[in-house]
Amino acid sequence: MSRQNELFGKKCRDKLTGYVGVCTDRVIWLYGCDKYSLKQLTEEGKEFNQIPRTFDEQSLEVLETVVEVDPNRNELGNQELFFGKLCRDKVTLFEGICTGRMTSLYGSDAYCLSPRSKKRNKHLACEWFDEGRLEIIGEGVSVEDVTTDRPGGEDSYPDFSAEYAVLSY
Repeated sequence: MSRQNELFGKKCRDKLTGYVGVCTDRVIWLYGCDKYSLKQLTEEGKEFNQIPRTFDEQSLEVLETVVEVDPNRNELGNQELFFGKLCRDKVTLFEGICTGRMTSLYGSDAYCLSPRSKKRNKHLACEWFDEGRLEIIGEGVSVEDVTTDRPGGEDSYPDFSAEYAVLSY
């Protein structure tokens, strides 16, 4: 069972590394893996421009509530509609199988499209798109065909580097 509603908006600590931050994002993979992003809090007089770090849900413990979140929010969104389907971005025409979903603290969803490789044994990077930009164009792979007893996920997340880039004057 997911702890999305329990973790969002909470100050959490990773039990292994001791990293502390506010849970702002959840990434769910087609393969059955959930990961949560923690963003560092700012201290008075200091601002952290660090990219959020991502952890497995089992490794996180809640320290305190920072932002109240509706405990009844829909955890699945349109995930069942998109997961495993061949989709296209309406803007760039990028195509791929929908393999992941990222939900942010305030509910916006983005989906990961993994392109099919034309060459054997060549991995192509997946790309993230907001839900409204996607259209389903065909069947892909069933969730049951790629789920295992010990699920894992890709370490592919939206590139926040521009948002968290160091400003120079």
